[in-house]
Amino acid sequence: LSIRRQRQMCIRDRFRLAKISMIIGWTPFILAFLPGSIPADGFRQLDVFLGAMPLDNHHPWVLTMIMGGLLTLGKTIWCYNFGVFLIVIVFTSVEIWCYSAVVRYLYRWKAPKWILFGTVLLFAFVPIFGSYAQAVIKDGLYTAVITLYFAVYIDICHSFSKRKAVYLFLLGISVCLTRNNGIHLVLPSLIPVSYTHLTLPTNREV
Repeated sequence: LSIRRQRQMCIRDRFRLAKISMIIGWTPFILAFLPGSIPADGFRQLDVFLGAMPLDNHHPWVLTMIMGGLLTLGKTIWCYNFGVFLIVIVFTSVEIWCYSAVVRYLYRWKAPKWILFGTVLLFAFVPIFGSYAQAVIKDGLYTAVITLYFAVYIDICHSFSKRKAVYLFLLGISVCLTRNNGIHLVLPSLIPVSYTHLTLPTNREV
């Protein structure tokens, strides 16, 4: 195997290891609170979808519709509790993917092993992450997406490509759709990187 091929395999292995570690670390929280806990913000979003509260954008409307759609799907299949569980599983899957991708970036950047190991331990076994995983609330999802956003942001500052720019843009939209004030982080952060790569087209990937 070529050196590049071997490195790609190692990156995939780190990605899988991070995912497995988080599944192990978060599963006790999910099982303990089956089908999932619903904090006040989560209740408000579901109430808005179900018509118990007026439709507004106090919480991101698109995310509210996604949560409500999963709740309805679960009720159609079985019951409302199963709908809550579907929301938890979907949110947890997205969060695990985001945090695993961050670990993958650290490996690409040749971070020391202790940083890689410590980052996996942080995401997998610090209780706040598992606590958010079992909760029907936007904050855990937002935290995961914006963490990946800034990992990609750092990567694109190091070496620019159109593919990375599209990825960063889509992540930025995702950040804004998971929390209304996400735009206050995304928009100011895009200005300098856009200016730099429009006016100084150097250090670009082919």
